[in-house]
Amino acid sequence: MIKRAEGLIVFFLFSCTFLLAQEYKTIDSLKLRLNLFATDTTQIRVNIQLSKQYEKFHTDSMLIYADQALKAAQKLGNEEWIARANNNLGFLFFQSGNFNRAFVYYHEVLKHYEAIQDEELLIPSYFNIALIFDKLNNNDKSQEYGFKAIKIAEKLIKENNAYASTLPIGRLYNNIGITFHNQKNYETALEYYNKAISVSEKTNNEVALPFVYNNIGNVYKEKQEYDIALSFYLKSLELRQKLDDWQGIALTYTYIADCYSLRNEYAKALSYYNQAYDISSENKFLELQRNTSEVLVELNAKSGDYKKAYEMHEVYKELTDSLNIMEGSRTALMLEMQYTFDKMQKEMEMLKQRRLFRNLTIMGVLVSLLIVITLLYLLANSKLRRTQLHRQTLSLEKEKLENELEFKNKELTTNVMYLLKKNELINSISQKLLTIKWKLKKDEDQRDVQEVINELLGSVDNDVWSEFELRFKDVHEDFYKKLQERYPELTPNERKLCAFMRLNMSTKEISNITFQSIHSITIARSRLRKKLNIVNTEVSLYDFLSTIE
Repeated sequence: MIKRAEGLIVFFLFSCTFLLAQEYKTIDSLKLRLNLFATDTTQIRVNIQLSKQYEKFHTDSMLIYADQALKAAQKLGNEEWIARANNNLGFLFFQSGNFNRAFVYYHEVLKHYEAIQDEELLIPSYFNIALIFDKLNNNDKSQEYGFKAIKIAEKLIKENNAYASTLPIGRLYNNIGITFHNQKNYETALEYYNKAISVSEKTNNEVALPFVYNNIGNVYKEKQEYDIALSFYLKSLELRQKLDDWQGIALTYTYIADCYSLRNEYAKALSYYNQAYDISSENKFLELQRNTSEVLVELNAKSGDYKKAYEMHEVYKELTDSLNIMEGSRTALMLEMQYTFDKMQKEMEMLKQRRLFRNLTIMGVLVSLLIVITLLYLLANSKLRRTQLHRQTLSLEKEKLENELEFKNKELTTNVMYLLKKNELINSISQKLLTIKWKLKKDEDQRDVQEVINELLGSVDNDVWSEFELRFKDVHEDFYKKLQERYPELTPNERKLCAFMRLNMSTKEISNITFQSIHSITIARSRLRKKLNIVNTEVSLYDFLSTIE
């Protein structure tokens, strides 16, 4: 079953959706403007635009231009542009998934607009922070800031009805409804969803209505009132078909299918899930396709179509792997942004320290009477710094050694796995070529294929375990020696298992390398614990063997 509340994300910043080639043209044009126009506000504006252009493919440049915009605004002393630059940085970190860093910048924006009491701009400021708390699963805080945004929006609309068409009041109601929905407070959630519908209908906002209809349908589905839920899903479906919103159509199909599945009407559920899957597959909606295929495994199995269930299972595994890779890339991007930003912050801090030192030196020259006191202070401070630096150096060296050991352990494990997988691949290819060889009619062709097989077999590493032990001894010089001295009764296979455990390898990894079953490895581990006299069940083999160095 697929569960999802549909939120309408509100960012009061523009984002670009051009192709990469067009983005480079835009970047060149913006850089030209940056060089031609020296106006302070133009420099800030262009730096913000450049940071957004670089957002999709160059993290370093994105942060550099975003930071330049903030520095230029701070130098100008213009609080409005400082707020815009902070808002831009908050948006960039939010998009990368670094919500804690995004909160810091959005909070600076909020402080500015609270100070000048700009109610119209306070609405997006409160709402952006509400979104962050929603992402951090803090419903109470999300509601707190969401209600602040709603209170101001309702006040402005009451004073001037023209605001009804410009302020995102419907979106605010919908997202507040989601927070109550998450808390299983269905009645209050429905109250705000209905407010969102009322506002959206008055302003003819057909884009927002399907989201709210589906959210209401989800409430009634969770309340097991399936007929009502289906009526709202069908309303959403009608609007999304009118708007050619294929992703929304596919998602709505899954909601409808969920209802029929919960009512044990599996044929109808299967039909709607198949439609959702076809749309997702055709339009490359990978996450939705993955989720749909997962449900189709179960439904096809229930209907007795095991072949189709197996096909969907294979699709699910493949899509899961692809999405995991994409998530890994996103995480790497977030870490890269964090690293780049921290590096920039450190450079700024170092610059500040150099300026401070210069000012202290000038002051020392001018105020001759304080030279002795200043020197004593500097000497004491220097000694303290040296002591701290020495401690830090020792700590860093220790950490470095530990990291190097961990790296070598991982490198050792990876190397053995690689050699085994390589041998396995060579043997597999050789067998296939051997099969092909006997199908060839010409002797000359058979000889050519045999030569390829011989070359492949000649590259097989027959001394994988010998190389493993050799490399292991390079990393852990005295391990085998001390192990043999303390526990001479250990068999060669048990010593080898000790080496694997010293590398903190899991039972599954050891099983893959040794081609023994997980059950066999588990029994061997239990037997090894007894031979090593490890009585305390809280002490792992890895922790115990780590002391033998």
